[in-house]
Amino acid sequence: MQVVYRPSFLRRYQHLPPNRRRAVQRAVERLLDTIHTHRIPPGGLGIKRLQGDFWELRSDIRDRVIFLLRTDVIEVIFVGNHDDIRRFLRER
Repeated sequence: MQVVYRPSFLRRYQHLPPNRRRAVQRAVERLLDTIHTHRIPPGGLGIKRLQGDFWELRSDIRDRVIFLLRTDVIEVIFVGNHDDIRRFLRER
């Protein structure tokens, strides 16, 4: 499974403090591990389907990651808090 980071994600990711960047990266790695091993995702990741093909992954108490799950690719689209995610989805 390949991971593709969209520019919309990278722009916001670069402005996060280092500890929050590490949390986001760990969450994406745990998601990949879960997919590769065909295990049930840990509850701490808070994976849930949003609208359409969008999925949400929780990296910590405040940050969420939006991604698209394709057959062989995970497209990481956006990172932000709960309000940022709502705003992102509303503008889509």
